Formats: sequence, C-alpha cells, structure tokens
Amino acid sequence: MLKNTTERYGFPARALHWLMAVLIVLLFLVGLTMGLPEKGSWLRDTMKDGHVNIGVLTFVLLLVRAIWRQVNPIPVAGLTPLNAKLAHWGHVLLYILMGLLMLAGIGIVITRSGPTALWWGFSLPGFGGSLHRTLEEVHEVLAWSLITVSAGHVVMAVVHKLQGDLSQRGMLRRGGNS
Repeated sequence: MLKNTTERYGFPARALHWLMAVLIVLLFLVGLTMGLPEKGSWLRDTMKDGHVNIGVLTFVLLLVRAIWRQVNPIPVAGLTPLNAKLAHWGHVLLYILMGLLMLAGIGIVITRSGPTALWWGFSLPGFGGSLHRTLEEVHEVLAWSLITVSAGHVVMAVVHKLQGDLSQRGMLRRGGNS
C-alpha cells in the first residue's frame, strides 16, 4: 500500500519515518561526540563533514515527508477526538523542532568563514558572521529538545501498544490487517 488511509500509513510514510528516525539518532550521536577527537584531526573533520552532509540529506527528507503528509490522509481510526488532537499537535511539534534544528544547522554552516563542500558535488556558501556561536548553542538546545520530545513520542506509542489500543496504527505495520 503506497498511500495512507484513515486506518494506516502507506509504505512511503513509514519508510520516511524510519529513515529519518535512524538519521536523526545518528546525527545526535555524532553531534555529541564530534568534539572529542583532537581539533584538525582526520576523524574530527570526517565526523563534522558527515554530520553536515547527513543533516542536509535529512532536511531534504523532511521537506519530502512534509509534502507527503499534506497530500495523504492521516490515520485517525480508533482515536478519540482528544487523542487525535493531542497526536496532531505532538506531530506538529516534532516537525517544527526538526525544521528549526536543521535550519539552525544550515545557519551554522553559512556563518563559517568559507564554503562547505557537500558530497553531492556542490557547496554551501560560508559568509562568516557573529551569529555562528549563537547558532551552535541554539542548534544544541534544539537537538536535545527534539530527542526529548521524540522519546515522549516513543513512550506514547509503546503505551498505546501495551493497552491494545486500536489507535496504534503506526509505523510498524506492514501489509495485511495486522
């Protein structure tokens, strides 16, 4: 099933969800540890380069995911009106945090003193600027906020699953009526 229905997510929505979840966890872990290797070392430079490139890819996937969400129904079968509203606003918060986090990351890159080469054969410009350190701090706060809200998202999915709640029509389902 490609398109979402009111009962479950289609394959593209599930694939984008899980791919982005893996990439965001990877970005978070690299972000936590990329300051550990010595400045100027090959490992530190490789980690920073990978973080930027995977971040740009994740931003593109976020845009694709947001468009897919707009042109497909959101599964609501089995949700009470209150739970549907809470789920909606929880997802809106996740999208806002992801978008702001990635925009802050792009801001960090373009406030560097020189361009940043990407794996895809083009570069993001570096204009310099006094906002660089502030954007790094904002990016860090947003990263921790996203991880915290995402953890709440996971907890709620588990709670609904353990309750046998029919609203648990989430991202683990594959074909059939299971």
